[in-house]
Amino acid sequence: MTKRKTIIAVMVFTLTILHPSLISSQSAEDKKAKPVATDPAEESMRKEIEFLKLQKEYLEAKSKLEEEQKKLSQQKINDTINDLRIKNALEDEKTKDAFRKFQQENNDIQLELNKIRLESTKKIEDMKNLETRIFQMETQIKKQKKTDEIKNMVIGEVRYPANPLQGRKIVISDRKMELDGPITYDSAAEIVRLIDFYNNQSDSKPIFLVIESSPGGSVMAGYQILSAMKSSRAPIYVVVKSYAASMAAVITTSADKSYALDHAIILHHQIRGDNYGNITQQKEMLKFIEEWSERIMGPVAKKMGITTQEFIKKMYAHNSDGDWMEFADGAVKIKWITGTISEIEDHSIRMREEMQSSLAIRPGVLVNTKTDIHQEKKSGALPPLRPFDVYHLYDPYGQYSAGVAK
Repeated sequence: MTKRKTIIAVMVFTLTILHPSLISSQSAEDKKAKPVATDPAEESMRKEIEFLKLQKEYLEAKSKLEEEQKKLSQQKINDTINDLRIKNALEDEKTKDAFRKFQQENNDIQLELNKIRLESTKKIEDMKNLETRIFQMETQIKKQKKTDEIKNMVIGEVRYPANPLQGRKIVISDRKMELDGPITYDSAAEIVRLIDFYNNQSDSKPIFLVIESSPGGSVMAGYQILSAMKSSRAPIYVVVKSYAASMAAVITTSADKSYALDHAIILHHQIRGDNYGNITQQKEMLKFIEEWSERIMGPVAKKMGITTQEFIKKMYAHNSDGDWMEFADGAVKIKWITGTISEIEDHSIRMREEMQSSLAIRPGVLVNTKTDIHQEKKSGALPPLRPFDVYHLYDPYGQYSAGVAK
């Protein structure tokens, strides 16, 4: 019964809120009906009916309320949907703008890339063209270098005539040695080495010792050359271009076959030595030099058909200094050389570079020697002599100075 009263009270409260007029009219009717006495069962039935009416009205009101709430809720949903649509539309527009910007940027980037690709393609083509040009230039350079090498090289075989003397011309092959400057241990060793080499190569083809200009030099070194020439199996031709003096003249005259150009000069003189020490030592040194003179000058005098002393007398008869000088034609008459020539056909130069780098023996390094406070002269520094050696050298102007052995 309590639960029922509570439900009725709630319904009344709800109806009061929703339909206050109903409650007011009901109260008025109750007031009017109060004086009338009714049956309790009838009163109970009436209240039951009233309760059902109220319950119906409550349910209708609640249904309307829920419907209204649904409408309101749907309206909110619709409003939310509309808002979302508007937002989506705006977002779509922004997205479209952003996409358009992106598309434009992408197009710009693609355009720039295309430009870069085009430039790269052009650069690649330029590089290929440059590479082609470089290759062509390198090919031309190699071709030109090969042509120059051929130009700088003598093509063909070297002539080795058994008799190189053809009239007044001598044909020189590549079996050649050159002597230009003083005879030293080094120059003599080089000539001896070449004589041995050419003999091992062929013992029949002629060998040529070409003397450009030599003032002579060490008698020991010169004697090594003489010994090698004497033991050579192949014939050796000595050819003098300018002059051969002293030890170089001895080598020229001692050779079995020696020739000189018409203007060439051959000069013989006595061996000269430096005297030092006391009188006894100087006498010993003089005796030693005389012994060398006999060994070196004796063969020359013998070839001339005179003695060494007669040879020395003739030296001073021709010149007060004892320097007997003859041009090539005069040298032939007194048997200093075999004959004269007017031409030299040289086949030894096979490449242009050899013209600057040959086996020539060059003069010593020039050094400055002060003779006094006002005068200065240049001299060639000769290497120090070995023991028991002397220089057989023509040096009228003091051009050469002998080193002192330490």
